Amino acid sequence: MTSRGRGGHTPTIEPQHRTEWFGVCTSQGFKFFGGRVHATVMLDQMLDEWVLAPGSYPDLKVFPALGDGYAYLLDIGDKGYVGAETEALVWERGRPQLLPLRRANQYEQWPEGIQQILGQLRHRIETAFSVLTTAFNLRVPHGRSFDGFVARTATKMLAYTISFFLAQPVIA
Repeated sequence: MTSRGRGGHTPTIEPQHRTEWFGVCTSQGFKFFGGRVHATVMLDQMLDEWVLAPGSYPDLKVFPALGDGYAYLLDIGDKGYVGAETEALVWERGRPQLLPLRRANQYEQWPEGIQQILGQLRHRIETAFSVLTTAFNLRVPHGRSFDGFVARTATKMLAYTISFFLAQPVIA
């Protein structure tokens, strides 16, 4: 993500596609121009797959591209994955286990033990994204061209992956 205010005038993206690259981060309350990284994270905080999409693309639009080719995975999503449309999409893709956190005003809530476990697992996933945005400064990739933007984002994702392996204890 990048937060350039004059992104609509950039020559690196075709004029007819520029509006796709304007996004809103509702959880942190800011607008941005650039890409949004959508990723699957394993429970040990290792990145599994990631997709760089235009900033205006919501999670549900990119969700089919993540984990494509895998079946019967357990997907733990945030509150954006709640809904009948999402559940139908998940079953259609052969991935019947989607456990999104429930919204506070929903009638059907998870049992207390399940809700606590899901909260702990989501915390681990959010920690991985927090490391990417703070330690690797993923929010501002500093690419001058579209190719540079993609290359720098890929480099930061690779650096996170390498740091993950370097932090693992060596078994002799």
